Amino acid sequence: MKLATTPYGTRDWLFADCALRQETEQRLARCFQARGYREIVTPLTEYYDLILQSGNPVTQEELFVLPERSGKLMALRPDMTTSIARVAATKLTGDVPQRFCYIQDVFRAGAAPGRVQVRQAGVELLGAVGIRADAEIIALAAEALAHTAGSYRIEIGHAGFYKSLAASLNENESFLEELRSLINRKNFAALTDLLAPYRDRPAYAALCRLPQLFGGEEVLDEALALANGCAATTEIEYLREIFRELQAAGFGSNVMIDLGLVHHMDYYTGVVFRGYVAGAGSPVLSGDATTV
Repeated sequence: MKLATTPYGTRDWLFADCALRQETEQRLARCFQARGYREIVTPLTEYYDLILQSGNPVTQEELFVLPERSGKLMALRPDMTTSIARVAATKLTGDVPQRFCYIQDVFRAGAAPGRVQVRQAGVELLGAVGIRADAEIIALAAEALAHTAGSYRIEIGHAGFYKSLAASLNENESFLEELRSLINRKNFAALTDLLAPYRDRPAYAALCRLPQLFGGEEVLDEALALANGCAATTEIEYLREIFRELQAAGFGSNVMIDLGLVHHMDYYTGVVFRGYVAGAGSPVLSGDATTV
């Protein structure tokens, strides 16, 4: 007799696991609400065309698509950003900024090894830009990890710095995607080989060093020196101000700079960050300040 199993990438939650998950979600909800973020719940599905038109970095291959009774295609939501943007555009036309939080399931093929259904908690700050808005989101991310995991680290970078370096090479999209991937994976040997033909370019030294530009404020000084005028300095100085804001707010050594954060560069436009906790081998949190 063949035993019934759950679909690939999903799992059952039983007893103690349910209690732990509920406690964690309650802590996160209290943390979000204390900062003025209000909960929003959206349908499990969104129209397929809407997801593709939203500029979402999720690929078509990662989506779970199904037909509606009318024949239109829907998809299980791959993240919450598209859904919240739809709600904000169609139902909420009041004052800005607007602060939303959520704790819901998302579905994405290849989201993580052996995981398709993922419980995702997060916030969206709409209608606010600048250092105060970015610092608020990163500070909230740090507080959420502190309330749920204790020991944590937040790493921050800026999409614009890498983009200006890469653009100076005047290369095609395929090359730039390979470059981005190697930097993101910190594959130093392959990165050096890929950039070897560009040794005479001003951006060469900075791009080769980018995966290792990690640490405190001194990293920003090194980045400016390596860029040698081929990348806009405003992104680095902007990141410096945010870093100092977070230091002044008491986050200290829990926040570090990583200019090698170059994931989904076509989608992200501003500050990007990731969060890590003890015992997890991969990021448990990610975010960005995206202007659309």
